[in-house]
Amino acid sequence: MSDLKRILLVEDDPKDVELTLTGLAEYNLANEVIVARDGAEALDYLYHRGNHQTRTNGNPAVILLDFLAGGSRPRAKLQTGCERLRRQAG
Repeated sequence: MSDLKRILLVEDDPKDVELTLTGLAEYNLANEVIVARDGAEALDYLYHRGNHQTRTNGNPAVILLDFLAGGSRPRAKLQTGCERLRRQAG
């Protein structure tokens, strides 16, 4: 089971992050959860930019997205980025 893919959680509210992580832990998920605080940070993660330049390869298996995180503009950019990733995956 060393091939578990990550989960990307895009959430700007620390309480909601804690609640989500607690819920995932209750189901004993072994997947690593990466937390991005807004759409821009999530895109940086997905495209290996900024603080995420040196992250390991491979896209997350699941993106849990708070569509209101960081306002509407980052949301639109993240939606576009996710659609592009989906097309690349086939």
